[in-house]
Amino acid sequence: MTLPNVTEATYAQGMNLQTNIYTAVLAFGLAESIMADGAFMLAAGIAFIVVAVVLFKLAKTLDSRRLIIVNRHIFCYTTDMK
Repeated sequence: MTLPNVTEATYAQGMNLQTNIYTAVLAFGLAESIMADGAFMLAAGIAFIVVAVVLFKLAKTLDSRRLIIVNRHIFCYTTDMK
């Protein structure tokens, strides 16, 4: 029976440790990227909801009014005599 070469074993352990460290760094970076994407999606979703609510309320208030757009100016008049 021959004894293992200690230098080769140490080198193999070092390479294994280096691979594990690279994998951990990659996983941490990927997790940060996914969290950042999730935060962006959450902010975009909230912005879409706010815009939808504002547009819905605006459409509700403009229901009885008429809008005329002339040269990028908006004129509003109503047909209600109240």
